[in-house]
Amino acid sequence: MSKYTEDMREEFFDTPWGRCAIAVTDEGLARLRVGVLLRECKSCLPVASELGKTVEKMMNEYFAGTRREFDVPLDLRDMTGYDRAVLREALKIPYGATANYIEIARRLGYRHAANAVGGALAVNPVQIIVPCHRVIKQDGGLGGYSAPGGVSMKKKLLAFEKKNKA
Repeated sequence: MSKYTEDMREEFFDTPWGRCAIAVTDEGLARLRVGVLLRECKSCLPVASELGKTVEKMMNEYFAGTRREFDVPLDLRDMTGYDRAVLREALKIPYGATANYIEIARRLGYRHAANAVGGALAVNPVQIIVPCHRVIKQDGGLGGYSAPGGVSMKKKLLAFEKKNKA
């Protein structure tokens, strides 16, 4: 059962990489998805909230290659404590860099929890803002990506950041 209250507002805006659907609450950004289809955003309204406008500006700066980090309040109350801890670790991965699932598990004190890390990243509600696309397999393989576009989007994001890192 969702812990969200009636304060959630669903909004959308367009980016060079496709339509971005967000959900904002009084606490912060609760969801963000890039590349959603119009039919997936039936209840969304054009961005109107101050937080939505800030996210829109930051996302467009990111896709222009001029933003490396995001500074917006997040509302992750619908996630477990473990999942939130994994997302906090993913936030530490620098722009254009990667870490692997095992490294994240070890940082959290769970040496053998790579699959659990993958599970937490798979439910990341604010992809790109929390850069789960920067987490890869130990052998250098990409692993999964639950955002629209799947692994091909993850590959595209990693290549984009590598190109713009310099």
